[in-house]
Amino acid sequence: MSVVRETCIGQSTCVIWANTTVFGGDPCLGFRKSLAVALIGDKCTNAEPISPIYSYDIELPPNGVGTVRIPTPNVPTSALIIEGNTTIWNKGVFVPGVLGIFNASAGSDSVTFAIGSGSYTFSVFY
Repeated sequence: MSVVRETCIGQSTCVIWANTTVFGGDPCLGFRKSLAVALIGDKCTNAEPISPIYSYDIELPPNGVGTVRIPTPNVPTSALIIEGNTTIWNKGVFVPGVLGIFNASAGSDSVTFAIGSGSYTFSVFY
């Protein structure tokens, strides 16, 4: 967070190089890493999300039942996940209301949804 604050807060645009020099070493050798940042509003607090960090399109064939694991680059309890235009995960709690999405649970770095057949677009916000 300190790298993002120092580099981006107060700027109209910014670039953060996701490398070991900027972030102080490699915490997990041999594994590919990624960086996702979304700065929203003037102070980056209590602002409505503008665009998702990422989205997943999922399609499950007729009569199918499955699970979808949505990675959360931050703690799952701080993620807002929507399907289409409907909130289905907010502040660590599953929000029912989308036909075909039955339940959800948080892991250490993801949220897993139980789904039935259909087409879904899961979008993650912070």
